[in-house]
Amino acid sequence: MLTFDQSAIKQVFSAEEILYRVKELALDVYRFYEKQREDFVILYLEKGARIFAENLQQEIIRLDANPGIYRGLTSIAASRTTGMGFVDEVRLEGFCPQELAGRNILLVEDIIDQGVTLAAILGQLNGVAKSCQVCVLVDKIEDRTKSVKLDYVGFQITEGWVVGFGMDVDEWGRDLPFIGVVDSLPNFS
Repeated sequence: MLTFDQSAIKQVFSAEEILYRVKELALDVYRFYEKQREDFVILYLEKGARIFAENLQQEIIRLDANPGIYRGLTSIAASRTTGMGFVDEVRLEGFCPQELAGRNILLVEDIIDQGVTLAAILGQLNGVAKSCQVCVLVDKIEDRTKSVKLDYVGFQITEGWVVGFGMDVDEWGRDLPFIGVVDSLPNFS
């Protein structure tokens, strides 16, 4: 069982800062697709990006007063992590790229560190989707091993395990209303 010393969490971004940034990102996304006169679908990565994607979706719906460019929300289960370590391949579940054929996709992720998972998904969408833009809540650029173009970035964090607003360490911290970092690894007992 995973145990954490909650005093080890350093809050980096408050709930208010996150929601304000989500509104800014939603406006940027909406303006882009409105200018292109193109509709789009949000594809988000379970479980971590769910909270971010749903908040982003609500703001886009609010902006799309005459529904026309936003066409829905769908998810994909993608995993690369097992506990605190990484495995060599990306596993995709419930993902059929052909269902998104010819669509404009906004790929939404909670956090990008190495970029391996996003690179794998983008590779699957390449040549199938009409276009694909990437929106991440948190960018940990110094961990990057794969080059991935990010179109929209909420925040940058340099180090530590990121928790809150959907992000977790072994399912711990996902429901925190803020984004925080844990500098030391948790105890397993």
